[in-house]
Amino acid sequence: MKPLRLRNSLWFTALVLAVALAASWLGNFAHGRRLEASFRGQGFARAAGCAETITREMAGMEQVAHDLTAALNSGNLGPDQVPAALAKALEGSPSTVLRLGVLFRPGTAGPGRHLFGPYAERQGKGVHAYFYEDTADYSVKDWFRNEPWQAGWGEPNFSHRGGWLTVDFTEPFQFPAADRPSGLVRLQVSLKSVQEIVDHLDLGTTGFACLLSAKGTYMAHPMEDLVLSQKSILDRADTPGEKRLADMVTRRSGGFTESSSSFTGQPTWVFLQRIPSLGWSVGLVYDQGAEHQMHPEDRRALGIE
Repeated sequence: MKPLRLRNSLWFTALVLAVALAASWLGNFAHGRRLEASFRGQGFARAAGCAETITREMAGMEQVAHDLTAALNSGNLGPDQVPAALAKALEGSPSTVLRLGVLFRPGTAGPGRHLFGPYAERQGKGVHAYFYEDTADYSVKDWFRNEPWQAGWGEPNFSHRGGWLTVDFTEPFQFPAADRPSGLVRLQVSLKSVQEIVDHLDLGTTGFACLLSAKGTYMAHPMEDLVLSQKSILDRADTPGEKRLADMVTRRSGGFTESSSSFTGQPTWVFLQRIPSLGWSVGLVYDQGAEHQMHPEDRRALGIE
């Protein structure tokens, strides 16, 4: 009888251990799933916060154009007054606004003026005034020729003169008696302040952020060559994860996907947040398992000891 009781005892002990191990595994699995879900929520929150900061930064620059457009629309600012108004507006605008101009539809700026495009640009500590038509015919440029005109940001350009990445904002204006838009207010800004917002995000030891234009062009990324060469994420969509990201940009949507790191080649989690008012997208990239390498504030928010 004793051997039988011993065998039963051993089987019972083994069963208890198996149940305990299964419960432990299930508990760890459930904790892991909760942690991953919380991590995703935190990732989306960080991406949304960055998008809001960028929106506020760019709104201050847009307001410079809005003020000029309002004055032109009301008739309080006529063609002859525009050059002085541009210089004053540029002097009072954020330092990231590099150039500011008003480009009139041909023949609408008064007798004897076919083209009239007064501009003001920063030059050292002062402001330099010039006329666009003295250097080129703006009426044949795609951004002017293609109508209907709409307010918005264009694609980034690399300024060889200043050595910085810039982007243009255009907004149509219409004189009170006109039956169609009379021209465009156009400003050029440096992306330096926006790049600093993205670069200074603390995403732990392996995480990083990037900023994409409406067409997927890199506007900010730790791999500076991607920005300087004006590469698009559409050009790099080689893996399934990158293809999903490119598809999100093309469809103008945000979301979450798995991809691989540009630096380590390791699997990553990517959070893409659309910035509707700009047409841009901000992306946050973490190596998978990065919940243990995150910023202390994010770790506390996830309940990680």
